[in-house]
Amino acid sequence: LEFRRVLFRSLRRSLNAGDGPAVADFLSRYDGQLPAARLRTAWLEVLADKGEWAAYLRDFRAQEASPTERCTRALALWHAGSKAEASAAAEALWLSPRSLPTSCDAALSPWLRAGNPRPELAWERFVLAMDAGEITLARFLQRRSEEHTSELQSPCNLVCRLLLEKK
Repeated sequence: LEFRRVLFRSLRRSLNAGDGPAVADFLSRYDGQLPAARLRTAWLEVLADKGEWAAYLRDFRAQEASPTERCTRALALWHAGSKAEASAAAEALWLSPRSLPTSCDAALSPWLRAGNPRPELAWERFVLAMDAGEITLARFLQRRSEEHTSELQSPCNLVCRLLLEKK
């Protein structure tokens, strides 16, 4: 236990030096334990800062990931040229009932430029936001739909307005 603590602290201090094999060994050896999860979070941040997308994708673990790490994974997929997987990841991020961190903007930008979200996804996120009591997000989505194409235009837009007025 003491050895693990010392090793963790040593690796944590030297992450920017990029001792990938030692970090990978620690993550593998202590997988599923809190020290590995903490080191993985810090390591993923270093990899993202350095633009080491293949390594980021290799070391990413969905079950431990924060929203920011999920967004960075989508960005890594875009950079790696995995457009279909990146688009699916962006769509999953979009369907959050809560506002996303600003760090997600870069991951969502290519998806949005491709004409997304489809009207049914815009509506689905609006409903998710309303169900979660995220009125500010719902209002943002409704305003965004008025500014961009017809995502929520149509009879659905009328419903959005009515729902927002009741809140």
